[in-house]
Amino acid sequence: MTSVTIPDSVTSIGVDAFSACTGLTSVTIGNSVSSIGSYAFGYYYDWNNNEYIKTDDFTITGYAGTAAEKYAIDNGFEFIALEPETDSDDFEYTVLDDGTVEITCYNGSDTEIVIPSEIDGKSVTSIGAWAFNGCTGLTSITIPDSVTTIGGGAFEGCTGLTSITIPDSVTSVGYGAFAGCTGLTSVTIPNSVTRIGWEAFSNCTSLTSITIPNSVTNIDQEVFYGCTGLRSVTIPGSVTSIGWQAFSYCTGLTSITIPDSVTSIGYGAFYNCTGLTSVTIPDSVTSIGGDAFAACTGLTSITIPDSVTSIGYGAFSDCAGLTIYGYTGSAAEKYANDNDINFVAIEHIIVPGDVTGDGEVNLKDAITIQKAALSMAELSGQALINADVNGDSIINLLDSILAQKLALGMTA
Repeated sequence: MTSVTIPDSVTSIGVDAFSACTGLTSVTIGNSVSSIGSYAFGYYYDWNNNEYIKTDDFTITGYAGTAAEKYAIDNGFEFIALEPETDSDDFEYTVLDDGTVEITCYNGSDTEIVIPSEIDGKSVTSIGAWAFNGCTGLTSITIPDSVTTIGGGAFEGCTGLTSITIPDSVTSVGYGAFAGCTGLTSVTIPNSVTRIGWEAFSNCTSLTSITIPNSVTNIDQEVFYGCTGLRSVTIPGSVTSIGWQAFSYCTGLTSITIPDSVTSIGYGAFYNCTGLTSVTIPDSVTSIGGDAFAACTGLTSITIPDSVTSIGYGAFSDCAGLTIYGYTGSAAEKYANDNDINFVAIEHIIVPGDVTGDGEVNLKDAITIQKAALSMAELSGQALINADVNGDSIINLLDSILAQKLALGMTA
């Protein structure tokens, strides 16, 4: 006998229980076992020398926090932790049109839940709206990689939940899915997720950092609203818009890097982010919504490019010590003058051919100029000025060719 499995019906294992089994190399112990006697596994008795001999490479498989784990640690054996099992009878579900299962409700009382990948032979692909809503005793949840959708409010108000790993099978996180999970300190969102719904993580006050995957193109309304513990956010270059009050009341946020893929910053996007001290708006942005940075009382400087043609009402209201840095004649200057905010003009740096604003001319610039010449792309502000490589006040294919030569180190 090389291995043995102790069933859940067993509650105790006595001293020397398997010590005579010299060929035994592994044992699996159920979580009902609360007592394991000395030398029960992994030893045999040497009668010639009157001593116990420890078995090499002995493995114990069981559940974390049980007598099995303690015995393994105390005796220096390898321990393999099993995932705790949740009775599928505790789940209410509905069968979807494609024959897969959506979990609609949890009726059990476990604090650690493993969602099964199958129920009654059918694949579990969705966690439905409000399925675990208000399960305040829930401390951990394991989502199988069969799940593709987490519905609206699925884990809302699960205040005992401290961390969540979303498997890379999931493509959509619904509105308010984890809203009000005040104990949540970390979240792993995979690149498979393409949409994070409204208020998905709103009022997760213990969340300190978040990395948004580069599969996401829009940060929806109030996604991180009221996450007062949030210190850092990584926004990928795939994001084109930051939605209505997306980071409003994130009072712990001290800095934010907005990538040059973003074209619009929505109403109240960073409202009352009192920890922010400075912000640079990239050249890709064309509009800043009303109240976008209002009540950011710590904000002392913001740089706004002349690509921004629209700044909404109250975008920087109640920012008493703010200085706006921008270009003469721009929307930034007009907003500053209209609202009695200190304005400092910055000089245009003309780099013929550099439409991306990175200070150099490369093939990406040449392609962008070509698209602009063919009316496939629209340039504004400094990018438009730099696109006119030959200085004839017309953007055409000749400018693209000259930019290409500059990128390749040829004389323009």
